[in-house]
Parts: sequence; C-alpha cells; structure tokens
Amino acid sequence: MWEIDFAAQIFSFLKSILLGGIYGLIYDLFRFPVRRREASAISVFAVDLLYFAFIAVINFCFLLTVTNGEVRGYLLLGAALGFAAYKKALSPVLRLAAALVIKPIRVLFSLLNRGIKAVFSPVITFFSKIIKKISEIIKKRLKKSQ
Repeated sequence: MWEIDFAAQIFSFLKSILLGGIYGLIYDLFRFPVRRREASAISVFAVDLLYFAFIAVINFCFLLTVTNGEVRGYLLLGAALGFAAYKKALSPVLRLAAALVIKPIRVLFSLLNRGIKAVFSPVITFFSKIIKKISEIIKKRLKKSQ
C-alpha cells in the first residue's frame, strides 16, 4: 500500500520554491547581456531557447531525484512561485547592484584602454613609418630591376 508522507511532500515543495528562485537568478544571468545593449530579435530568441533547454535539464534532474521522475503539480507550482517571488523581490535589487558594479568596471577598462593606446600609439606609428619606408625602398628596387 502506498503511504502519503506529507512531511516529505512539504519539504519537496519548499525545495521546488527555492529551485524556482534559482531559475529566476539564472534567467537574469542569461538575459543581462541582452538587456545591456540593443539586441536583435534573433539573439533574444537564441538566449531564451538556451535558457529553456538549460532549465529543462535542471528540472528533469530535480524531478528525477525528488519524485523518481514523476511530474507533480505541486512541484511545478512551487517552482513557478519561487520564480515569481524572485522576480518581484530580488531581481530588481540584484540588477541594480550588477549595474552599480559593472559601471565602475567599464570606466576602469576605458581608462586602461586609453592608457594602452597612449603608450602604444607612438610605438605603432614609429613602426608603421619604418615599414612604409622599407616598402618604398623595395618598390624602387623592384622597378629598377625590371
């Protein structure tokens, strides 16, 4: 006879809520690069498709370990509730924090880029002039030999 273990089901439901929150975090990680710049519809579709495939594998593994592969409605509901709770409560905060972290990093890389260009620009100009002189000499010698 099958016994219903309510404690195990409640614990599984709570785990599915946590997993739904993780799904939301993964969604933000997948979508953050697409949101930061103008993205084409194809790239958004590709990112969404990749997210869907990734989440399907994670969900399959979760259901396999928790319910021996049986799809239970309360687990899907828990994952949906966890995702919605994450998107409503934590996602805006984490996106703001990510933007605050990324902005100084962009400024730092911009400064490094300018510094590297300032240092190497004269070197590149010098070598390009040398190469240009060498190519002119080679062209003159080729014309004389013909």
